[in-house]
Amino acid sequence: MYTKLKIILADSFFSKILAGDGTLDISIKNRENDFPFTRIKIVDQDLDYLKDYKLIMDNLGLKAKINERHIFVKAGIPFDKLIYFYKIKAFKNTNNWNKLIVLINIYLKGRMLNTNYRFIDLKKYHAFTVTNIMKDYNISSMGVLEWLHNKEKDGFVERLKFKKSPIN
Repeated sequence: MYTKLKIILADSFFSKILAGDGTLDISIKNRENDFPFTRIKIVDQDLDYLKDYKLIMDNLGLKAKINERHIFVKAGIPFDKLIYFYKIKAFKNTNNWNKLIVLINIYLKGRMLNTNYRFIDLKKYHAFTVTNIMKDYNISSMGVLEWLHNKEKDGFVERLKFKKSPIN
């Protein structure tokens, strides 16, 4: 009971810090993939506060760094932490809230969806082999095998036990 209350208070405290002094920065490092790199930044003139914010971020599993010259602490944000920020309503009622929602949407529809769309025509097959996909989409066998392995783990395709092992 005490631990749960402690977590709720910590989440609420961090949420309010981010809503007040926090910023959600988005940039695209790799322009080929057009996929955003996200970080949070908290600005405060009190260096002791910045050290406390860094400690909080470190406890959340973020690798925070303090920039004393420009009076901020920043940390890169993976997808699971974006979901955490949404759950604790960090940035609520600020422009950063909209950024957070758009970012989560980009992540959800981003890489995985684009990869899935590549083979969307596979619905025409009841069963297929690696060779079918290699010929139809002009892709290397390693690319097809890797994609199919990932889709099998995700539950989108099922391997049938035949002589040539077609995939359903």
